[in-house]
Amino acid sequence: MITKLSGGSDDIIYHLTDGKLDSIDAINKKYMLFADGTVISGEYDRGGVWRFESVRKGSGSLTLIPFSGEVVDDEYAADLCELTATDSRLIWSGMRPPKPHPHLVRGARVLTALAAAGLIVNHKEDSALIVACEALAADDLTSPQTPASAS
Repeated sequence: MITKLSGGSDDIIYHLTDGKLDSIDAINKKYMLFADGTVISGEYDRGGVWRFESVRKGSGSLTLIPFSGEVVDDEYAADLCELTATDSRLIWSGMRPPKPHPHLVRGARVLTALAAAGLIVNHKEDSALIVACEALAADDLTSPQTPASAS
């Protein structure tokens, strides 16, 4: 699976995954978490170019080639950014980079599912992601162990 990132205007980041185009608002620098664990930042710079940067490497392969051409009126310029992974879907975005956590991808998926069901509104908040990750970690500690068979 390949996900390509690009920018539009000065406040939208587009992500194209397996032919499906979607977008996120990016008025300021945006951090994006992908299903393979990769974290990428995207920002529209003062020169009118969308810049993407690797923040944390996941299991996939990331290609980043800086834009080196000239910005022409009515044309959006962006670094080339492609993520190839078994699952390279964008699963979370926020204003700050997500802190490393063993349950980061699972936590983001839980938040996305809750938002899709209309159960929470602000699932893109960094604090919501931290709470979801910690809840999953606590669940790992408190889950009942499989009892040993009685003789």
